[in-house]
Amino acid sequence: MNRKPGRPVDTGKENIREKYLEISRKLFLEHGYKNTSLGMISIATGYNKTNLYTYWKDGKKQLFDEIVSCVKIRSISEACEFPEEFAMVVEKKISESGKLIKALSELSPELLVSLL
Repeated sequence: MNRKPGRPVDTGKENIREKYLEISRKLFLEHGYKNTSLGMISIATGYNKTNLYTYWKDGKKQLFDEIVSCVKIRSISEACEFPEEFAMVVEKKISESGKLIKALSELSPELLVSLL
């Protein structure tokens, strides 16, 4: 049975949030930041578009920034064989010192996605 987008079935808020992150990352990679809309994301997840704002009140940019942060933490963790908690600290230090990723995401999100 196919569900229409709308109020999600109670699968737990963390599961819904993870589904948004996973599908959004795939859509950003496939279509680029500019060509990926919140509508596309909501259709792909099967949830109502307004539900996205429950997790990312500032919308697409905030969602994209979180995906970039997650990718950076995962990359640091895997490359250096660090526990993820330690990689989070490393990522924070890198962000505080350089701000390069943030500047790049503001200047050209499409370029940043292509580097992921």
